Amino acid sequence: MYFTVLGLVSLIPLLLGMIIYMNEKTILSRAIVYFLIMLFIWQIDVALLYGTDLFSMETAETLFQIGRFGSIMIMPILFYFMYLMINQENEAEKKQWFRFINIKILIMLIIWSLAVFAINLTSYGVSGLKMIKDDFFPDHYYPVFGPLNWTYYLNVFFVFINIIMLIVVSKKLTNKDLRSFSIFFCTSILFVFFNGILSGYQVVPLFLSSFGSVLSTFIIFMAYFNMHSKRIQLMNRDLRDQKDFLHKVMDLNPSYIYVKNHELKFVLINKAMSALYGKEVHELIGKIDSDFNNQPDQIKKIRDEELRILAGETEKWAEPELAIDSAGNTRWIEVTKIPVRLEGETYILCIGNDVTQKKRDAEVILKTEKMSVIGELAASIAHEIRNPLTSIKGFVQFLQEDELMKQRGEHLRVMSEEIDRINEVVGELLLIAKPQMQTVLSVDLKAVIEDVLTLMKSSALQNNISLVLNHEADLFKVSGNKNHLKQVFINLVKNAIESMPDGGTVETAIERLADGSIRISISDEGIGLSQERMEKLGEPFYTTKDKGTGLGLTVCYKIIREEHAGEILFESEEGRGTTVHIILPAESI
Repeated sequence: MYFTVLGLVSLIPLLLGMIIYMNEKTILSRAIVYFLIMLFIWQIDVALLYGTDLFSMETAETLFQIGRFGSIMIMPILFYFMYLMINQENEAEKKQWFRFINIKILIMLIIWSLAVFAINLTSYGVSGLKMIKDDFFPDHYYPVFGPLNWTYYLNVFFVFINIIMLIVVSKKLTNKDLRSFSIFFCTSILFVFFNGILSGYQVVPLFLSSFGSVLSTFIIFMAYFNMHSKRIQLMNRDLRDQKDFLHKVMDLNPSYIYVKNHELKFVLINKAMSALYGKEVHELIGKIDSDFNNQPDQIKKIRDEELRILAGETEKWAEPELAIDSAGNTRWIEVTKIPVRLEGETYILCIGNDVTQKKRDAEVILKTEKMSVIGELAASIAHEIRNPLTSIKGFVQFLQEDELMKQRGEHLRVMSEEIDRINEVVGELLLIAKPQMQTVLSVDLKAVIEDVLTLMKSSALQNNISLVLNHEADLFKVSGNKNHLKQVFINLVKNAIESMPDGGTVETAIERLADGSIRISISDEGIGLSQERMEKLGEPFYTTKDKGTGLGLTVCYKIIREEHAGEILFESEEGRGTTVHIILPAESI
C-alpha cells in the first residue's frame, strides 16, 4: 500500500515533465524534462524501500541499485542545463564562461557519473538492505552501503558545486525571465537534495523525500510556465508591433497593395487602394471586384486572368489595367500579380502603380514629336505648293474671262473651288508649321459666335438642324485673335452639324466660371464618339470623315492652347451625342 502511494506520488515529476515537453520542444525544455525524469526515477527508488510486502529483500536490493541511476545522473544534467543557459548569451559572455563550462567537462562528468553508477551496482556501493521497524512510521528497507559508497557522496557534493555555479551564472544572465526561472530551478534542486540528505540520514522520515520532490517539481513547473507565458506575451507583442509596422508601411506606400484569396475576395488592402475607390479599408475586405466596378468586360478579363494564376497556369507581371476611381476618372494601373502559397491555400499578391500620368506624358511626347515632324514637313512643302497654285489660280481666272472658254465655265468654276480648297489646306499646314504674326485685341465672344451661327445657318437648315445660342446677360470678352477664334468655332459647329445626318439641335452656351474664365460649350445630338476615338482627337491627319483632312481639330487645339492659353475638353457617348467645352481666360494674355 505504501509503495503504491509513493509510486503514484513519484509519477508527478514524470507527468509534469511530459506536459513541458509536449508544450515546447526546445533544447532548454528537454534539459528540464531530463532532470524531472531523473527525479522520477530517484523517487521510485525511494518508494521501492517501502515495498516490504511486495518485494523480497534480494529483489528490493537489485531494484534499489538500478533506481539509484536517477539521483546519480542529476549531476551531469545540471551541468548540461548550465551550459545551455550560457549558450543563450552573447558571444563575449560565452567565451568567458566556456573556459569553465564546456562540452569536454560535461563528457568527463557523464563518464564519472556512469562510473559511480557502475560501482553502485556492486557490493562496493550497496552491500545489502536491512529492515527498519518503527512504532510511528511504516516498516521499510534501508540500504547498507559498501566501502566505495563515498563516490556517491562525492557525486552529491558535485551536485552542490553545480548548483552554486548555476546560481552565479543565473545572476549574470541578461534575459530577465530566464534569470528568474534559473534561480527558482536552483532553489528547488537545493531543497530536493537537502531533503534527500536529511531523510537519508533518518533525520526525517524517508518517505518525506518523495513529497519534497513533488513540491520542488511544482515550483519548477510553475516557474517554467510563468517564463513561457511571458515569452509568449512578448512574442505576441512583437508580432503585433510588426503587424502594425507592416500596416503602416503599406498604408504609407503610394502603390496600390492588396491580396485576394481563392474566392477572389479582398483579404488585405492598403489605404491607397481604398482611396482609389473612395471607400474605407474595412468596406473592401471580403468584397470582390464586381461589388464596386461596373465594367463587366474588364471584370471578366481580370477574373479569368486571376483564376489562371490561382491554377498555376501563369504569373502576371506589370500589365496596365483600366480602373475608374471614386471621382469617375479613368486611370491606368500597372499591376503585378504574384501567386502566394500559405498554409495550404493560394493567395494573389497584387501591387499596382498608377501610370496614368506616365502614359499621358508619353502620349504628349508622341504627339509633340508628330507635330514637330508634321511642322517641318508642312513648312517645307506649303510654300512650294502655294507658289505654283497662285499661278494656276490666275490662269483659271483669266480663262473664265475669255469669250471662247465661257462655254466651259462650269468646269472652270469647279477647278477654281478645288484650288481654293487646296489653298485652305496649305494655310492650315502653315498655321501648324509655325506661329503666325497676329494682332492681339479684345474679342467679344458672343458677337463672334453669333457671326459663326449666322454663317452656318444655311448649312444647318439644309440638314434639318436648329442652331441655338444660350448665354447669360454678361460681357464675354477675351484677349486674342478674332479670326482664329472664329475659325475654331466654325470647325466645331461644322463637325456638330456633320455628326447629325438625321437632323437635330446644336446648342451653344456661353458662361462665366467661378475663377473668371469663360466656357463655351457646343453640344450636338449626333452619333457620338467611342473612348478609343476620343483619345486620338487632335492628332494630325486623324479624321472620322470620308473627305476630311484630319487637320481641323489639330488647328483648333493649336489656336486655343498655344495662342490663347485655353483648353479644349470633349465629352461624348456613342449614340447620345458630343459636347465640346472651350475654356478661355478672361484676362489679357
